[in-house]
Amino acid sequence: MKTTMITGILLVLLGILFLGPTFGLFTLANIWPTILLLVGVGFFMAFFAAPKLYGLLMPGAVLLISSVPLLICALSGDWRQMSQLWPIFILSISIGFFLMYFLGKRQNGLFIPALVLLAVGIISFLIFNYIKYVFPILFLAAGLILIFGSLISRRKAKSAT
Repeated sequence: MKTTMITGILLVLLGILFLGPTFGLFTLANIWPTILLLVGVGFFMAFFAAPKLYGLLMPGAVLLISSVPLLICALSGDWRQMSQLWPIFILSISIGFFLMYFLGKRQNGLFIPALVLLAVGIISFLIFNYIKYVFPILFLAAGLILIFGSLISRRKAKSAT
């Protein structure tokens, strides 16, 4: 019963998706990422129908989350934004591992790559979105540390003599 309802909902959504261009509501060229989004939602619905199949969470997370930056670029027509949004793809894999860990059997083999990919995604996002701020601030901080470290060691050397 539950599976029939889910399948019915998905078929109605797909029908709307393919009828929309016929009636001029939208074009598939602009909303093709919604197909990825719907498939991702389908994986999550399948997982909630059969929770023992926690492997469904990874493709669900990757497809669902990855569809967001693709949809943003497709709808705006500005694919240059992808130069800032691409770390979301790394984060989607991390979230998939986290979901598999927390909703699955809590295996360390899932948690460790989730943390690594989370760190890589966040660092990449910060560097590539705030590169004009990150490196200058790092250079300033390193320079100040060296200057004050040098001054402190000179003071200690003078007081020792």
